[in-house]
Order: sequence, then structure tokens, then C-alpha cells
Amino acid sequence: MNNKLEYELEYPKKSSIVYPKEKLYREKTIVRTDEYKLDDTISFKDNLKNVFNEITILTNKMDKMVKDFLMLKIFMLSANRDEKFNKEFEKLDKFMKKFRDDINIVKRFYNSFEENTEENFDGLVEIFNAINNLYDFSDGLNNDINKFRKKYYNEFKLTSFAIVKDKSIDQLEDLNMRIEKELLNYKNIEDANDYIIYHSGCEIMKVVNEFVNSKTTIDVNIPYHYFLSTDDIICFTYNEWIDLFVKFKYVIEKLGDNLLFDEKFLNDYRLLETRYAIVTIYNEKLR
Repeated sequence: MNNKLEYELEYPKKSSIVYPKEKLYREKTIVRTDEYKLDDTISFKDNLKNVFNEITILTNKMDKMVKDFLMLKIFMLSANRDEKFNKEFEKLDKFMKKFRDDINIVKRFYNSFEENTEENFDGLVEIFNAINNLYDFSDGLNNDINKFRKKYYNEFKLTSFAIVKDKSIDQLEDLNMRIEKELLNYKNIEDANDYIIYHSGCEIMKVVNEFVNSKTTIDVNIPYHYFLSTDDIICFTYNEWIDLFVKFKYVIEKLGDNLLFDEKFLNDYRLLETRYAIVTIYNEKLR
């Protein structure tokens, strides 16, 4: 099967990236003037390098958009909702998945060129068209995500940003899944916050003890009372949660790979992080 046929089976010549006509996408809000196209003055191989560069730019843009959107998903319960919120969110979620899928299709088509010595210029024109469509689609989608955020969300606190900062897409999706699973144990987020504030003492002290007793590749002493001022926790307030996780992250950042955490600690830490995220979401909701 040649490149062209394989491409058409998966990604029809009339691009599958049709700009949506739903309410959120009434028109292309951004029109690209620097359309990407075949350069007749350079070789097929150099054109292919340009394709790779554009795919890299699009992938980086997609990663940022996905992370921004995942933050909205994680903090969904803090949003100022109305009757249109769910429908608009579902549309954005659907188009975000489409954007990711279409970039992966273009990547696979690009890889088929890498694996084949045939100089398929018609296929290159096809992939250039797809890249232009993806730029237009991503610009419009990014614009509507920003409008959605401004419409339904307050400006996030720095402590809220800190929860998602430096996390990969996979880690953010995992955090969101853990939050959703944990919230199934409660009637609502208010109930969850109240329980977590008053019933997390044992889990907190266990994680701190595991942390300070973790193996390291260097000689370092991390005192228990650096993290906690008491050996008896009755109520752990929102500010205390913030302080604890600021210290966790500071030590982890400073020691880096010198910390050798075992699987038990990592599982316990993830549970604590999930509870901290829920408390943070609840406090965003109060604003």
C-alpha cells in the first residue's frame, strides 16, 4: 500500500478537520496569512523537515491547550455555572479530543514518509493542507476555551496553579481521575471538604513519617517537625494544607533524584494530594 492510499483511508483528501458550525464556533475567528505550503525551491527531504518542524510547533501548542483545559476540568466544581455550562464544556471537550486525534493522524502520515524512500509530493501537499487546517482549528478552539474560562471561572489563586504546575498531561489526567473517584465517597464537595479537614490527621502524619524516613542517595536529615508542628492533628485547615504541600514540593525540588520513594509512599502521597486538591477546589468555589 503506498503512502497516498494509506493516507486517504485514514485522513480523506477533503480534510476531516471541518471547522465546527455549532454555536461556540460561528466563524473562524483567526485567519492565517502565512499559510504553510510546498516550497518548490527546496528538495523533498527539506520540505519534509519543514513538516516535522510545523508538527512540533503544533504539538507544543496542543500540549499547552490540553493542560489549560485540564485545569478547567479539574476545577470544574469551582466554576460559576449556569444551565449552559455542561453543554458548552462537552463541546469544548469533544473538539479538544478531535484536535489531539487529528494531530496524531498527521504524525502517523509523516512517519509513513520517513519509512518510505518514494518522494510523494502529492502526499506532501495533502499534509500541508492538513497542517493549515489544524492551525486554524487550534486558533479558534484556543480562543473559545479562553472565552469559556473568563465566562465561568474566577482568576485562579496561585495556590491553585501550584497543584497543576509542572505536571504532564498524563499526570493531570490521573489527578482528575483520582479527584472524581474520591468525590464519589461524598454527597457533594462541601461534604468532602468538611470530612477531609477533620479526618485526615492519620493520613497526614503517616505520609510525613514515610517522607522523612525515605531512603536517599545522600546523607540528609529531614526532621518531622519541619513539616508538622504537632504530633496530634484534630483539624487541618486549608492554610495548613497549603503550607504542608509547599514544604513537600520544596524538599522534593531540592533533593530531586536523591530521594528514593517506594511504591507504598507514592500511593499514600497521591491520596493526600487528591484530598489537598479537593480542599483547594472547594476554596476556589467560595470566592
